[in-house]
Amino acid sequence: ALIGANGKGKSTLLRMIFGSEVYDGKIEDGYNVRKSFYGQHQLESLGLDNTLIKELQDFAPAEKENTLRGLLGAFLFGGDDIMKKIKVLSGGEKARIALAKLILSKANFLILDDPTNHLDMQSVNLLIRVLQDFEGTFIFVSHDRFFVSQLANKIWWIENHVIKEYPGT
Repeated sequence: ALIGANGKGKSTLLRMIFGSEVYDGKIEDGYNVRKSFYGQHQLESLGLDNTLIKELQDFAPAEKENTLRGLLGAFLFGGDDIMKKIKVLSGGEKARIALAKLILSKANFLILDDPTNHLDMQSVNLLIRVLQDFEGTFIFVSHDRFFVSQLANKIWWIENHVIKEYPGT
């Protein structure tokens, strides 16, 4: 987990690691690393006129519909919900669809910028379970102490333009 006060560069650092932020220096990925990024802009990239199932089908056309329906169910969308249009969803529901797309990305390194923003407690717990079962690596920024306590095995803290390892939980 990467923590620190607002405006200290946490999100910028995540974008640098992902490769979408210009910076001086060099970041070298490990062998066979496939990165995927979740940030607030993900909600804006959803196809508002798509249904939930269509959004996932467009993103992962090779996946079987049953797999996509199962993933939607895992993200708390069941029954007729999958035929809802993205534009009628709440912010939290849109966040869950964006997180489902992140899982479909087949990445082995997830970069998550405040993923619990807009999520209710049930959805936060769901995301915790998904990430605990994730077989890759992930780094995240979060101000949610419960989320951090459930997932972080190392905590970095940004202060005065320096990253320090946080000596605690």
